[in-house]
Amino acid sequence: DGVGRGYIVLEDPKELDITGFEVLALLREAVSEISGYKLNIREVQEGPGQFSAPVEIQLMSEDLGLIERKTRELRNYIDQNIEGLTGVNDTLPKYKIEWKIDVDKERAFQSGISLYDIGSTIQMVTTGIMLGEYRPDDSKEEIDIRARFAKDKRTLSNLENITVNSRNGAVPVSSFVDVEARPNAASLVRKDGQFFYEINATNVPGFNLNGEINKIQQWINETGFDDPRMDITFGGLTERGAEATDFLIQAFYGALFLMFIILVTQFNSISQPIIILMSVIFSTSGVFLGLTISQVEPSTIMTGTAIVGLAGIVVNNNIVLIDTYNRLKIDFPDKNIEELITETCMSRLRPVLLTTITTIFGLIFLASGYSIDLLNQTVYEGTSTVKWYQAFGISICWGLGFSTVITLIATPALLMILEKFTNWSKNLRGGYSS
Repeated sequence: DGVGRGYIVLEDPKELDITGFEVLALLREAVSEISGYKLNIREVQEGPGQFSAPVEIQLMSEDLGLIERKTRELRNYIDQNIEGLTGVNDTLPKYKIEWKIDVDKERAFQSGISLYDIGSTIQMVTTGIMLGEYRPDDSKEEIDIRARFAKDKRTLSNLENITVNSRNGAVPVSSFVDVEARPNAASLVRKDGQFFYEINATNVPGFNLNGEINKIQQWINETGFDDPRMDITFGGLTERGAEATDFLIQAFYGALFLMFIILVTQFNSISQPIIILMSVIFSTSGVFLGLTISQVEPSTIMTGTAIVGLAGIVVNNNIVLIDTYNRLKIDFPDKNIEELITETCMSRLRPVLLTTITTIFGLIFLASGYSIDLLNQTVYEGTSTVKWYQAFGISICWGLGFSTVITLIATPALLMILEKFTNWSKNLRGGYSS
């Protein structure tokens, strides 16, 4: 009935030849044959709130038998076919054996045996007959005094050997009693008025979590596992990832809109802000290119936050470039477009590169998966904290490097096309007016 928690503390991680995930796998294997206990082995969860497994599959139905059968079926499929998930567990109740004792009241009455006599006899092989209470001098609680048979005779099967006095003498209790064993659930969980069970699991390092979840969803769709009387929802990281994705998409579009409004008011132009925002969109290609080359699984929160933050840096570099071009265009009206753009790139090359290089070097250790402990003068590789923020570092470094190329090549090219198109339009209108 209680909850036991155990902790394993590793004094010096540098001396280990295996990772923490491998330690958890060994622990799960070691306790896999233990029965009678519910064991949940997982890594330490940082932050507030209750533990939420990376994978949570929730099944709800008004039909208790249906949802129990479907939960077991889905659990078996995950155990046998999904290699990328480990620590699979479910909330199915662990049924206990309940003994139902039915007394034939009419037959007992005909024999002159009261229900009290039968009940007292049955109590002798179960909890015992309450005789009184006793409180020792060194205790604050009273102790029950009960009379019952010896331990080796306290079994329900022993009812056949126990007799009770009737009008016709001693009669076996089993003549009036029918004993039936049946399962009994300790508790049943309901959610929104329906029976509710859940399967949860942890992703194995090296496997794509979304890919493993897609396999489960594909199996559900192809095999007809789903039932109209049952609802299946995916929670855990899937649910939180969907919420975070929606929020970050809205934040990204909102940031682009606000940037566009500010740039239009400052440049007094619509075309030049569009070029700047196109560079922001192009920079996202560098983010996913870097994650693909580094073979790091994208994180919705970390990658999305990096893209939103990267937009500000990319916009800053493009503003510097285009603002310099506009100033040179005013100061040197006699120069052609090619000369102005060339001088703009030459004068702004150093500031743009310095911004990129300093930012990348500041995040290079995080992107590489290293953590530096300055107090203990130690460098750690692949810790849980670094793994969490590594996607952010890679997204910024690769996205910024890719956007720098876009800023120095694509932006001037688009700017030249825009200026030539503008001049062509003016000459065309001038020809019509003449």
